[in-house]
Amino acid sequence: MSLNPSSSDDNREWKDKSAIGLEGAEVTRSPSHTQGDNKSHAVYVLPDTMEQDLLADVAVGLTGDTQIPQEGSRVVIGYRVNERPLVLGQRYRESDSVPDFDPGERVIGHPLSGSYIKLAKDGSVTTISDADSSVTHDTDGGVVVESVDGNTVSVNHDGTINVTDTNGNDVTLDDGGITITGNGGNTVELLSNGDVVINGGSTQAITDVTIDSTNSEGVATSLAITRSSSVYLP
Repeated sequence: MSLNPSSSDDNREWKDKSAIGLEGAEVTRSPSHTQGDNKSHAVYVLPDTMEQDLLADVAVGLTGDTQIPQEGSRVVIGYRVNERPLVLGQRYRESDSVPDFDPGERVIGHPLSGSYIKLAKDGSVTTISDADSSVTHDTDGGVVVESVDGNTVSVNHDGTINVTDTNGNDVTLDDGGITITGNGGNTVELLSNGDVVINGGSTQAITDVTIDSTNSEGVATSLAITRSSSVYLP
């Protein structure tokens, strides 16, 4: 494919008509950093049709983005009018691991680890770390954080929050208060009206003290102490 198949009449230099518009290449050198005087967003590539590597700028979607392929990466390059190559993107090798995906999804992966961001077809967005912990933003506006061990924190669109661990313990926060449930089925409810309910029992105080009897002057001579039957103290 010719880059400049014809010359104008202003005596500008002709370009090679046999030049290839697009081809594969391998990255031979990548900068170790882009600080100081080494701020170019470029790598050296060895095109499939050449024996000498060339300096090639790396294209990005928007300025502010960075994506420098590492040495040994397979890339697709195009040639500009000045015949300098431009890296347009990377290609998977047969030995590369491709993230799980469904057609129509967008997966943005980190090239040096197993971390990636998945934009599902339903609009939900999941960030998955190299250790398999994840954060999911669902289509209802909720957020679910899950550790690699399966412990979860769910912030739901209806205003409720659930914290669950793999031992079967659970904490729920909603407009009625806070409910703590142990893996043995025991519950403690901190109600929004200030009451505390243990195992669904009475909302009376843990210990209720009343005057049982008085003397002739009205001074208490004995007290009656009532303890809630649903509260167990050591």
